[in-house]
Amino acid sequence: MNKIKEFWEWFLTVSDEYREINNLNDAEEIEKLLDKLLYHLHIYCEKLYFEIGGDDSVYELIITAEGNKKFFSKVVDLVNAAPVLPGWEIIAFKPAQGINFTTEYDDILFTPTDMWFDPLYNGNYPKELGIKVFIPNMTFANKESYVNGVYKVLDTILGEKVFAMDIKYLEVGDLPMDPLGVGLIKLIELPAYINWFKNKYGE
Repeated sequence: MNKIKEFWEWFLTVSDEYREINNLNDAEEIEKLLDKLLYHLHIYCEKLYFEIGGDDSVYELIITAEGNKKFFSKVVDLVNAAPVLPGWEIIAFKPAQGINFTTEYDDILFTPTDMWFDPLYNGNYPKELGIKVFIPNMTFANKESYVNGVYKVLDTILGEKVFAMDIKYLEVGDLPMDPLGVGLIKLIELPAYINWFKNKYGE
């Protein structure tokens, strides 16, 4: 049987059960349900994952490749084949969620509204955009944690697909005393900057 068809036929039989997941108080039962969904998803493709949640009106099932561009087509094929499921929205890729949030990684708190960026250009690849993101009070002893935290922030701000496809290179650095004075741009302006950059080069 076609693995895409097999996945959706299985999910059709259990979709009501997953709509009740927020009402469960048993952590073990919730984990069992999530593991079962991941198992069936991995029968189709072991590199795909999901996020699930919602309220009584609409529940969302987000299919994600966790930014791995090699498997984006697998996400699209699966979501495009989704049947009509009343009360469900099936979404390809983690969507952008705005800028007004904080997140933590390795005990480091990231506040996007306090972060800035600088575009990085490569003369050999003028249509490819890189950025350097500046974080207040960054310590270089745990630079890897800052890099991973910034990946998490950008994935949330831009959405999985835009981040993976439109940012080709990423650096991080400590925020200077006068970011505006040295020509940096507030991170909250990054989505608009990406649109400007793509329009400039006709992407």
